[in-house]
Amino acid sequence: FGPYMSLDSGKYKVEYYFRVQNECPGNTEFGDFHIKSGKGHNVIASSKLFSNDFNVYSYPRKTIEFHLEKPENEIEFVVFANGLLDFYIDYIRVTRL
Repeated sequence: FGPYMSLDSGKYKVEYYFRVQNECPGNTEFGDFHIKSGKGHNVIASSKLFSNDFNVYSYPRKTIEFHLEKPENEIEFVVFANGLLDFYIDYIRVTRL
């Protein structure tokens, strides 16, 4: 998919800032966040998103930390939504720790 990012070895934090336009009952899984390398072939870290992880009327954020043993040139930050909610990514922030 891309676009791709180059990162040096080290520890990082990725924050996904998003909006949800409607509520979903119970503890429903509705999305996945993945940090990948190798043009999407290698999963570095991932996390699922459930409807009870946040308040629909807030400005939610999902944080994932990961470590790279060596520099990587093809890092991508992938979001999958299953369509149960109106779900929008506003932006993604990557911070070296």
